[in-house]
Amino acid sequence: MRYKQEYDALDNPKGRPDFALEQSGVTVFVQYVTAAMRQQDIGLLPETEYIIIAPLSLKVRGPQESGHPERIMIGKQPFMANVVDKVKMPNLLYTQLSVDMR
Repeated sequence: MRYKQEYDALDNPKGRPDFALEQSGVTVFVQYVTAAMRQQDIGLLPETEYIIIAPLSLKVRGPQESGHPERIMIGKQPFMANVVDKVKMPNLLYTQLSVDMR
């Protein structure tokens, strides 16, 4: 889901911000982050709960690109993309997710 906000001619926000559905039904590899993974991978953020490995066709923007982290739903629980790495694995998207409280 992508963060959407409408603005008027003077760049003032109009209405409430919302998350709009961008893609659904995409098959990805999801892995729960364990204590053993934290010891082996020093690049994991402390708040990371899941790692997603997906093809580059999945359009996920990182917080560095958009200013607002993307929301990814796993089941009915929302997560936000903290790290979106296109370099770590060739032709794959490596994404770290944490619980989304927005």
